[in-house]
Amino acid sequence: MTIAAGFCTRDGIVLCADTMMTSAMRTYESKIFPYSIDGESYAFALAGHELYGKMAIDECREAVASVAVEKRTVRTVRKAIAKAIKEIFENHIDLRPESERPDAQIYLLIAAWIPKDGGTHLFSTLSTAVTERLDCDCIGSGYYLGNFLIRPVFQNNMPMQEAILLATHALSAAKTYDVNCGGASQFVILRSDGSITNEISPNTAMSEQFILDL
Repeated sequence: MTIAAGFCTRDGIVLCADTMMTSAMRTYESKIFPYSIDGESYAFALAGHELYGKMAIDECREAVASVAVEKRTVRTVRKAIAKAIKEIFENHIDLRPESERPDAQIYLLIAAWIPKDGGTHLFSTLSTAVTERLDCDCIGSGYYLGNFLIRPVFQNNMPMQEAILLATHALSAAKTYDVNCGGASQFVILRSDGSITNEISPNTAMSEQFILDL
C-alpha cells in the first residue's frame, strides 16, 4: 500500500505520495503520474494494487480523451473516469477469488485542469465511486495518519506552500509509523494556470528530517 494525499489550495492542486512499493519485493517507484490530454493537465496518484492501478489510469486517460474537448466539464470528466474504473473492477478485480480481492483494491486521487469549467479540480475514488473533493483527501494504508494530522489544520483556500508543509509532515509521520509507507516523498503541483511540475525534492527530505528531530 502507500500514502498519497491531495490538497485544493489557493493556487492550485498539490498531490503527494511516498515512493515505496510493497509486493513480492520492496521497490521504490513513482506513484504520481502527470499527463497532458489535448492541452489539459491531469495527474493521478495511486494507492493499492500496482498493475490494476496503472491499468485503471491508462483507461481513465483514454476515457477522458474520448470526450470532445468542448464538452469537457467536471461532470463529463467525472463520469468518464467513473466508467473506466467500473470496468476495471467488473472485468478484473471483482473476478478474483474473494480472499484475494482486498489486496487487489485500487484507490486514486486525480488532479485535473479543466479550463472550460473553473480550472483545477480534485477527484477521489473509492471502489467504483468517483467524487469531487473541494478540500483534501488521503488514500492508502497510511490514510488514517494523514487524516489525523491534516484535517485539524487544513483550511479552504490555504496557500500552496502551507499545504506542502502540511503534506510533508503527514508523509513523514506515515513513513515513520506505517511499515507499508517509505522512500522519498514525491510532489506534483498543478497550478491554476494549468502548468504542472513533477519532482522528488531533496528539500522535502531535509524538512522531514527536521520534523523527526523535533
